[in-house]
Amino acid sequence: MMKKELLNKIKKARYCFAWVNIYKEDGEYLQVTKDTLRVIVKKADGDLLKMMLNGSDGETSTFHLRSDGDLYIN
Repeated sequence: MMKKELLNKIKKARYCFAWVNIYKEDGEYLQVTKDTLRVIVKKADGDLLKMMLNGSDGETSTFHLRSDGDLYIN
C-alpha cells in the first residue's frame, strides 16, 4: 500500500527534485527522473517506505508533492 501511494505521487508529479549535499555544509535540489525514483521505491523495505511517506523522528515526509505539481525529496 505504501509503495503504491509513493508511486502514485511520482506519477502525478510534473517534475521531481532531490536534495543533494554538494557543498561542505549545504546542498541543492537537483532534478531527477521519475524512472530512477520508481526503482528506488520498488526496492525499498517497509521501514524505509514509512520514512519516505510519513517521515521519522518528528520530521516531515521525505517525499513532498507540492501544490504546483512538483515532487521534492529531502
